[in-house]
Amino acid sequence: MNKEQNPPDLVNHPPHYIGNGLQAIDVIEDWQLGFHLGNAAKYILRASRKGARVQDLEKAQWYISRAAVFGWCPFEGSLSHAEIAAAFHLPPVLSDALALLLNAAATGDEPPLRVCDSRLQWQISLWGQS
Repeated sequence: MNKEQNPPDLVNHPPHYIGNGLQAIDVIEDWQLGFHLGNAAKYILRASRKGARVQDLEKAQWYISRAAVFGWCPFEGSLSHAEIAAAFHLPPVLSDALALLLNAAATGDEPPLRVCDSRLQWQISLWGQS
């Protein structure tokens, strides 16, 4: 007997936004990241899961640069960076980017953030600093 698998729920639970027990929306809501930082977190968490990794990181950079223009209210969520990185199996470069993004969300600071992924020979300067 063949068991038919249900197709993934692309509206409520898209697989590219799901980690081990967490969804990107859980992180965004827990940290109250709002539109700009929430989208940046979403693109960092899904990098390499949907589409091209470089494009996702470029989108994260774009949203963070917009957040720097408009600002945000500091807030720290209950989910730790380590929990989130483990749930999404983030490689070190993405884990570092997420840690710095969450630190900025918690403090309201705009630290210079430069993440280099040598495997792609590509740099992302998340705060628009050279």
